[in-house]
Amino acid sequence: MHGARRGICTTGEPPHASQRTRFVRSLVRRARATAQFPLDTRATPAVHSMNSRVADRALDPGSPEHLQQLHARAGCAPRRSRGTRLARLRRVSMRGSLMRRPALVKPCRLSKGDRVRLIAPASPFDPELFQAGQHVVERLGLVPIVSRGEFARKGFLAGSDQRRAAKLTAALEEADTKAVWCIRGGYGTARMLSSLDLPRLLEHPKLVVGFSDVTALLLQLTRPGGFVTIHGPVITQLSRLPASDLRWLRALLFETSAPRPLALGQTRTLVPGEVEGTLVAGNLSILASLVGTSFAPDLRGAVLCLEDVGEEAYRLDRLFWQIVSADLLKQIRGIVLGELAGCKPEGAGRHSARSVLERAIAALGVPALSGAAFGHGRRNLALPLGVRVRLDAGARTLSLLEPAVC
Repeated sequence: MHGARRGICTTGEPPHASQRTRFVRSLVRRARATAQFPLDTRATPAVHSMNSRVADRALDPGSPEHLQQLHARAGCAPRRSRGTRLARLRRVSMRGSLMRRPALVKPCRLSKGDRVRLIAPASPFDPELFQAGQHVVERLGLVPIVSRGEFARKGFLAGSDQRRAAKLTAALEEADTKAVWCIRGGYGTARMLSSLDLPRLLEHPKLVVGFSDVTALLLQLTRPGGFVTIHGPVITQLSRLPASDLRWLRALLFETSAPRPLALGQTRTLVPGEVEGTLVAGNLSILASLVGTSFAPDLRGAVLCLEDVGEEAYRLDRLFWQIVSADLLKQIRGIVLGELAGCKPEGAGRHSARSVLERAIAALGVPALSGAAFGHGRRNLALPLGVRVRLDAGARTLSLLEPAVC
């Protein structure tokens, strides 16, 4: 039984009780006022009742009772070792200051034979690439599960927003799968966010893997009171990844061993310096598209990893200028720039896509690296969103300070 061998894990530190109370009340007021996260009044067999869900939400996010409920649903049980570890919370060191962050739940690690749900939250996908990726999941020792509905097509979307939102909700809530793996990105994930009951989804911590357009979803699941997710290869990309990236991905999903530096590849320092913070990763275009919406993330205290694909240099400059002007990067700790696959002009010239974006990043003055091997290129190094990391831009290293799973 998984719960017998897995422990309760959290990352970050919860705010003061009064702050937690204000956070919960503001979330409820926003939900009632905008109907952004409507309550599902339908009967939900095998899931706690509506009344119990409301009671659960009344608990303080990050409290021992709240974390115990989340991990119970994820199949984890508390360790019975020295003292209670229900709410093991760590301070995040921020170069001379301590930044308090709400606790994030760590999903339970995977084991050989675990069932994994495959979903298409955005665009339709290539059947051949899907089958090849499915075989890779099997070689990892997992059992991929996919429904016929994932093969739906509605123009450039894999079905209607409502259908995709319902599939995602069911995938997170079902008890017989241990992870949710996105088949492809493309476009459409952000369209379904308003159809999701996000506070309800946060009550079901489970490994979620994806990147690119899926950035919009990952950022919502790692909001305060949420859980760690994986910015990593989608199913249709798996068969083309080098063995080293697959080994790293498996280690993130299966192991709780001592953290180690990431194999970033051939990087270069933009701004030297050493900082610690919370790892956040995503696609620059998707991040910029969330500006001005209720889904824009809070990036204070983050080490931000950015990538993009198929954009012109002037568009990259405009996208970055947008998130800077929206104050999303006002209290950022550091930046790591990854792949810019297909972005033009290519090369290392002064007006190339990478050079234009590197200058914009360097102007912020925070420790920064460029050229890391994650994104739409040949490599896509998996990155756990929501864990503590140390960036040493001078030494060109990014190290996890804790595992992604428990």
